[in-house]
Amino acid sequence: MVEVLEGSQREAVSALKQQRTRRWKDQMQKAWNSGDKGDIYRFLAGSRESPSVFLRRRDGSLTACPGEIDEMLRGPEAWGGIFQRYTDIQWEAFKTHYARYLPAPQQMEHKTIGAADVSAALKRMKTTSSPGLHAWRVFELRQLPAEVLQLMAEAMNRVESEG
Repeated sequence: MVEVLEGSQREAVSALKQQRTRRWKDQMQKAWNSGDKGDIYRFLAGSRESPSVFLRRRDGSLTACPGEIDEMLRGPEAWGGIFQRYTDIQWEAFKTHYARYLPAPQQMEHKTIGAADVSAALKRMKTTSSPGLHAWRVFELRQLPAEVLQLMAEAMNRVESEG
């Protein structure tokens, strides 16, 4: 019985390896035929490790929490002296004085997007762009199935409609 299971496992692993190799060959051939050799050159150059997305807190400990990193990078301690130089401005007086120069607020129109829109946006992005806090690279996002892109679109639609 154990031999049968081990044999089945070896066959399954072998089939997965063959499938992965076939998919890789197809992807490389597609890149070669399209004239976009970037994926091929990156493969030949060797893989680059995903960036470590950590920031050191004031106490010396590290954090990988996106919200905390965002707060640390945007907070007054990071940029306050540069972007918040004038904290004593009387905004109502400023608005009254410069009102004629300020455009009237306008309601933004929200267009619901889908997987095709996300895919089209990813195709316009450079594969050499740096990953964000999520550590996903453009070429990795491009490989996601339409169902996942649709979930991303739905999340973005919800953020746009509900804030």
